[in-house]
Amino acid sequence: MSIEGFSVLIGLVMPAVVEFIKVRFADSKRVNFAIAFITSLIVGTLTTLLTEGFSVSELLGSIGAVFTASQVVYNLYWKGSKLEARLLESVAKKSSKKK
Repeated sequence: MSIEGFSVLIGLVMPAVVEFIKVRFADSKRVNFAIAFITSLIVGTLTTLLTEGFSVSELLGSIGAVFTASQVVYNLYWKGSKLEARLLESVAKKSSKKK
């Protein structure tokens, strides 16, 4: 599998990871975007290093593929889904138990 294909597959699960982080730390659209971008940057970099070694063109392609795939999945499926509601509910329950 190519690095871009692998990056797209990882990008498909990224909305859940980003949402989990956002629920704990963010409350503005700018911060939400920054979290999504930074996680894509980290995951894209790790994907490049673990699959084919470091190359600037591969790195940029991987970061772009992860970010694009995660944004598409978020906007088409995740946003407003039952899965998102369950995650938000689960995090709210855990945070209320700690207080």
